[in-house]
Amino acid sequence: MVTFPLTTTPRVRRFPAVVPAPATTENGLAADSYILVFQVRAVDRARIRDRIGVIEPAVLTQVYDALDKLTGRP
Repeated sequence: MVTFPLTTTPRVRRFPAVVPAPATTENGLAADSYILVFQVRAVDRARIRDRIGVIEPAVLTQVYDALDKLTGRP
């Protein structure tokens, strides 16, 4: 499983590969957040306890685009 850290601190927008994830009733986030794509990591599913939200398709597309830019994929 691939995970991305989230933060609610707007200052992270200065870094590359940060995708905004506004809180909505559909995604379950409690506050507007930012996905730190540049801190992607692999995590064993057994270490995941609670889901804090669900990424909507439009935001997920932005995450994939940012990940492609980071890895040099066209």
